[in-house]
Amino acid sequence: MTVESQIPSGFDFEAHRRAAVDQYQKRGPLYESFAEVVKAILGEALRNRRIKVASIEARAKTLESFAPIHWRPILVNQNTEIPWRR
Repeated sequence: MTVESQIPSGFDFEAHRRAAVDQYQKRGPLYESFAEVVKAILGEALRNRRIKVASIEARAKTLESFAPIHWRPILVNQNTEIPWRR
């Protein structure tokens, strides 16, 4: 099976990218809050176990770093089932 045969015919990747970016932009504040909550939970868990760390960082992906990856299809190598971007 070739890589090209795995791409759905007629699929509009640009429309998919625009929709994904739009949805990500709408949910950005939620992702930022989620990152902070995960950071707080991890920090508390480490303190409870008396595990010392230099720092814990958390951030949501910026729109600029999110947008470029969503215009390419994710293809799956049928032999390894590992997704990869073309």
